[in-house]
Amino acid sequence: RVRRQIHNIVREELLARPGRLLLTGHSLGGCQATLCAYDMSRWVLPTVKRQMISLHAYNRAQLDSLQISCYTFGSPRVGGPSFAHAFKQVVPDAQRVVCDGDVITSGPPVYWGYYHVHHENIIDFTGTIRVEPSLIEKELSLKKRNNPRSHKINSYVDVVKKSFSPHVSEEGLLGLLKKKYGLKEE
Repeated sequence: RVRRQIHNIVREELLARPGRLLLTGHSLGGCQATLCAYDMSRWVLPTVKRQMISLHAYNRAQLDSLQISCYTFGSPRVGGPSFAHAFKQVVPDAQRVVCDGDVITSGPPVYWGYYHVHHENIIDFTGTIRVEPSLIEKELSLKKRNNPRSHKINSYVDVVKKSFSPHVSEEGLLGLLKKKYGLKEE
């Protein structure tokens, strides 16, 4: 019932203002964002596209702008190999941000059948970002994933701020993000 209500609200919003749907979350919220991105890409986006076409209420640019992005922070593994493969097919713009040393991002174990679904981006305490680091990079230059403090949302805020610029205030960073995604300044 709640899922249906969310689908209806998102569908109405995308019909009124076609564009990119961005799903994000930290920790368990990252898992939920991943599952929601998959669900929206399978059920909501196709419905919106069909409805726009049937009503002739679109131009090509609006139809092309209907996309889903999923960016998670400190998310554990979500599903098995079949889910990971299916997710990558329907949500190609997905990024997983990991604070170096975050213990939560290493579970549940692969031997239980769980896999990550996004491209991995590890940010260390200096703000350096390693995109899809190799096993050698992980072993030689990154921390072991055994630090619960690295999982705190404040740790993520700090390293993301440092990765943009160590001299930008929170308000400045928020302004940069709003400008980047075309949001109005309040």
